[in-house]
Amino acid sequence: MQQRFGRVAAAAWPRRALRLLAPAPLSACTASTHVERGVAVTVWAVRFTATTSSNRDRLAPDPSESIARPHLDYEYAKENASSTHYGASPETEEVIPNPAARTLAFTLALAVANGNSRVAQRAFLQLESVVADPANGLIDALRLLVEVDTIVGLMRLLASNSLEMSGTLTADKVESILDTCLLLLENAGASVPADVSHLLLERASHQSFDILKSLWSNIVAGAAKLNHPEGNTKCQAPLLPLETYNLVLQVCAQNGASSLADSVFGLLKEAAFVSAEANADGEFGSAGIATLQPNEISYLSVIKAHLNSDSKSRIKKALSIFQQMTIQASPSPTLPIFNVLIHASAKQGDFETAYVLLDSLMPAAGLMPDKYTYNSLLDAHAKYSDAVGAQKILETWRKAVFDRASDSAATQLEPPMVVTYNTLMNMIAKGDSDTAFDDAQALLETMTQGGIGVNTITVTAYMDVFKRRGDYRSCAEAFELFESRFGIRKFTAGYNVLLSCAGWVKDTAQMRAVYDEMLANGCRPSIVTFKILVSAHAACMDIQGMQFWIHEISRRGFSLELGMVESLAHTALSKGKLEKGTLVYPLVQQELRIAQGTQRPFRSSKLSNSILEAALHDAFVVGRDEAGSVGRTKAVSNIVEVLDVVQFQQLFTGAEQRPNAYTLKLLLNALDFVHDYESCDSEESRKVAGIIYRVLESCVKKSQGLSEELKMRALTSLQMMK
Repeated sequence: MQQRFGRVAAAAWPRRALRLLAPAPLSACTASTHVERGVAVTVWAVRFTATTSSNRDRLAPDPSESIARPHLDYEYAKENASSTHYGASPETEEVIPNPAARTLAFTLALAVANGNSRVAQRAFLQLESVVADPANGLIDALRLLVEVDTIVGLMRLLASNSLEMSGTLTADKVESILDTCLLLLENAGASVPADVSHLLLERASHQSFDILKSLWSNIVAGAAKLNHPEGNTKCQAPLLPLETYNLVLQVCAQNGASSLADSVFGLLKEAAFVSAEANADGEFGSAGIATLQPNEISYLSVIKAHLNSDSKSRIKKALSIFQQMTIQASPSPTLPIFNVLIHASAKQGDFETAYVLLDSLMPAAGLMPDKYTYNSLLDAHAKYSDAVGAQKILETWRKAVFDRASDSAATQLEPPMVVTYNTLMNMIAKGDSDTAFDDAQALLETMTQGGIGVNTITVTAYMDVFKRRGDYRSCAEAFELFESRFGIRKFTAGYNVLLSCAGWVKDTAQMRAVYDEMLANGCRPSIVTFKILVSAHAACMDIQGMQFWIHEISRRGFSLELGMVESLAHTALSKGKLEKGTLVYPLVQQELRIAQGTQRPFRSSKLSNSILEAALHDAFVVGRDEAGSVGRTKAVSNIVEVLDVVQFQQLFTGAEQRPNAYTLKLLLNALDFVHDYESCDSEESRKVAGIIYRVLESCVKKSQGLSEELKMRALTSLQMMK
């Protein structure tokens, strides 16, 4: 009974979902160490624990034989495996007559006992290939050769080495060996120690959350089949160490898996009750067992799991768990728990709850706020542009620093650092206060005169105050100020703010001058630099300027991004439409060919809409300016070219590229245009009508958020075409 505590019974176990069994005791080992050619080799003499079958009651070689050998090698294993000491029972020899298999089994046992993962892995894989016989099952054959203790030891080695990234096999091969080991244990009705269970869970946590979930579900399923102490079956929770429960809860917190966290936490409390009851009844003797009582880490993890989830009631559920913790008072809430709840509430705009929690720190828990507490509140006030609330928190923080400094018994509090003041500077920049310039100047003086200091984030935040108000001169002066007064050399991010400010006022000539100065000062442009430049020239409809910067992007070793291509196509479309009688579609296509160059074709809903709109524009122009069937045929030909399978229809086959309301409007306009020339009844007209029908039908199915009026117009058009 005591031996089964803290273990999990066998359960159905699929690939990539490791199933744990209840543990078996480890065998007794003696060891001697030998050194040959500078390599320390430990040779273990192992007496394996007796199992239920008499054929598995075998002994390792006598210790004196191991000591006589200078090093561990295959010949030594072969010599001893063929003796009466190991693997030589009549039943084994009859079922597995291959002496190489018995030799490899002995090598495996010796390597596992010696802690040699590399040799153990190779021996096991070779043993699998040697005994693989369709007439005799692999698992049954291996069970006749490999002891339970060896299997458990191999699992411990593999799980440990996987975590340390020191194994010699790929992850898939290691997992395959672990798969086979667990099947061997199931076949033997044996079990795995709790420490191996923990290692396997930890290994799964480094692989993927799905693997850990599958593993944990099998642990719970196994525990449900295992009779607990004295036949007590009312507890379904696996009696694993608290450390193992906390490991699973922490992974749930990282992934926002609130449902699984609740389940694990409930099982932990159930296991805590059973373990306490078992100790009280003396079911485990005078030594007893460790009580599985949830601790601070357990509560913090399950609270974080809720706060990191996407549930709308995540804060409410987290506060409910916090309330349970405060009622039980064992353990008491810790400052990190208060901090995560204050941060989540304030970030959500629920300052009332945040300040109730803050006021509860001293009287309720005997705790004091720290820098994380104050920073959470200050960040939240800044997020909601609440300058008054942010200033109040800053003053409270400063006062708390002074008060604790004069009290030797109090926990000292770190003063506000530069990152805190940078948050306030960003708040001033993004706000709409009429006194923003004065507020930023006053805050900068506080930072520099109060010994707080400034950094590059301060520079960009301070410059942003002037950029957002279109004051290029003050923005440039601020950049110079930080270099001349505070010794911060000009840097790329600062130049990007200056470029953005010049773009804000559409001064493209000034932008070019700033870019040249940037290069002259040894600052390397970033992709953000070019995004600012391309966007500014697009706003000015300067296609030639856009082409220059797109060429500069490639020359500087950057890849052209989709947004830049979309901007170029839209700019070419807009500029062409302003010039009366101009054919826009060839211009858009030409610009796209130049921009994309040798890169793969760019595809997006926005880009395809621009191309379609250009073709429709030209169709209307041709239809209006060119009389006769020639002009009409040329017009619909442009539409056919855009709507063919390669350029348009396949654009919307991916889930991430959904047609929008503007796409539908363009298609309906194209359909109306074709209907206007239906009297010519040309093959091209029928072709374009068929294409529009298929694309429009697909768009109606995939589009989301469409107005009812637009949907009805599209459905009516489709019905008429049928």
